[in-house]
Amino acid sequence: MKAYMVFSGDPYDGCILVFAETANKARSISYDSLFHWDYIGTLAHRCRDYDQYYNGRAIIESNSDLPKGAPDFYNDDIDL
Repeated sequence: MKAYMVFSGDPYDGCILVFAETANKARSISYDSLFHWDYIGTLAHRCRDYDQYYNGRAIIESNSDLPKGAPDFYNDDIDL
């Protein structure tokens, strides 16, 4: 499975990590989690560094859902 960061608009406004075979499948899988986002404007960017952290779950909505040792895929600190 390949890892994709899925978001609509600006990824800083919110994103999820999705594991799928293609970017379109990642967008499709994420639709239920991103119901308030516009599907047409939803983008899926490839995150090769996270492929190794696939643990059987297709959607990772929070950093705490990642396996131990995995780097955070988003940062809540707005003062970067």
